[in-house]
Amino acid sequence: MPKIRPLETRPFRFKNATKKFHCPLCASERYLTSSHRMSYKQYIQIAVLTGVTTFALYDYFGFRSVVFGVLYWAAYEIARRLVFRSEIECPYCGFDASWYKRDVKVARRLVDEFWQKKNSPTDKTPEAQQPNL
Repeated sequence: MPKIRPLETRPFRFKNATKKFHCPLCASERYLTSSHRMSYKQYIQIAVLTGVTTFALYDYFGFRSVVFGVLYWAAYEIARRLVFRSEIECPYCGFDASWYKRDVKVARRLVDEFWQKKNSPTDKTPEAQQPNL
């Protein structure tokens, strides 16, 4: 059986990695620095932000200003998932596990588009790079 040779190996340690894995398509080492779940730190930040907002807006809204906590929680959750979603796609081959899980044909099309975009000829002739005088 031939040995799998990844496209990209990193000799250095990736800081604050929450997951270490290999891309199933190109076998490159991958690291995720964020999780799709919120940590206790984010919940404490939401509680403090809600408390400060409630204190600042209590004269205008009364106790109803606690509702801002739900809005902050939703915003944190959306931002957290968007950051996680942006890290899933492999930067070396374009494979996206979340699309593969939903629809294999779409994932295949996205990988093909990634390689077409990566291999597309760009106009790098010396004539194109010189400014017109």
